[in-house]
Amino acid sequence: MADLPRFDEFFNLFVREAISRNTSLTDLVFRTPGTDANAMAAAAATVAEEVVRQVGIGVRDAMLETAKDAALDRYVHDHYIDPATNDPLMRQDATAARGLLKFSRSTGSLLAGVIPAGTRVATDLGIEVASIAEAPMVIGQTSVEVEALAVVAGPGGNVAAGKLTRARDSLFDAALTVTNEAKFAGGQERESDVDYRGRARLSVQALRRGTLGAIEFGARQVSGVGMAVASTQDLADPVTGDVRTRWARVAIADRSGQANATLAAAVAAGMDEWAAAGEVVEVIAAVSTDVQVSLRFRLRAGANTLEAAARIRAAVAALVNGLRVGETLKRDAIYEVVRQDRDVVQGSVEVLLPTADVEPDDDELLRCSADSILVNPL
Repeated sequence: MADLPRFDEFFNLFVREAISRNTSLTDLVFRTPGTDANAMAAAAATVAEEVVRQVGIGVRDAMLETAKDAALDRYVHDHYIDPATNDPLMRQDATAARGLLKFSRSTGSLLAGVIPAGTRVATDLGIEVASIAEAPMVIGQTSVEVEALAVVAGPGGNVAAGKLTRARDSLFDAALTVTNEAKFAGGQERESDVDYRGRARLSVQALRRGTLGAIEFGARQVSGVGMAVASTQDLADPVTGDVRTRWARVAIADRSGQANATLAAAVAAGMDEWAAAGEVVEVIAAVSTDVQVSLRFRLRAGANTLEAAARIRAAVAALVNGLRVGETLKRDAIYEVVRQDRDVVQGSVEVLLPTADVEPDDDELLRCSADSILVNPL
């Protein structure tokens, strides 16, 4: 709200108006601390500034694009409907990562038994998941898979494949071992203002169902899904080239860019509510690909090199990690992000890597970490 009038403007306005109405008053008497006139002008300016500030907050909080935090919650609650429930559209809380645990045995009695729901398994670092269903094993059965959720919600539960190996609870067969053959995904923080606004806009498209927007919205309603990109796919006749079949495809991932088959299956299970009747919707887990970025630039004299480098790394990482599934990373966009830093000398920026725009596949998601970005300030 930097454009709203502030204290000094209201003070000066009070002084001008008072003098215009009483010519015996002088500017000096209003500017002198301790005088009655000074106190009255300052009090009036303070009240005016606060009134304008409150009006500005009210205007800001009355629009989707500018409301923040709790004000955004209230605005969306009052103006947008969740097409799935016809209830107000609520912000999504933090979600727990999900994936599959595989219990195996190759020796021992191979007797029948049940691995109960809620069985906990942990990584060496203590990150725990718990199975959400019973996993029965018959005589002679050597392995069984069961879905599990991270005990603590958030991205910390998105553990890599092969890391969940420590059973916290007793198993009916001491010969059983456990692991996760695929990474866990879907663990993410509470929905941000940016994501909540985006889902609110998308909810309007979803009211009609059967549209690509509706499919994307439906996918993002699944716990753990933070992004979804839908498209149409055509199967052409190999001879005539005419379209023989058309179907929809939606690529999904959590907000950190992680996805797995378990998360995709959860989305697929609910697609009939969002797709047109009889339409086939293929749900695929987006594949995250790390991008190498290398930069060279000059800094203005006196600039703190370490602080500038860290700031630029963070800005470039934010650019890359804000890309949607299938979205191209443009070298010009990287150049602009670096050029806009306050300490970078204009005209000195060189993007060494990537050497060209990076165009991912339809199901590919480009990502990078700030620590992996190479910067060479001159």
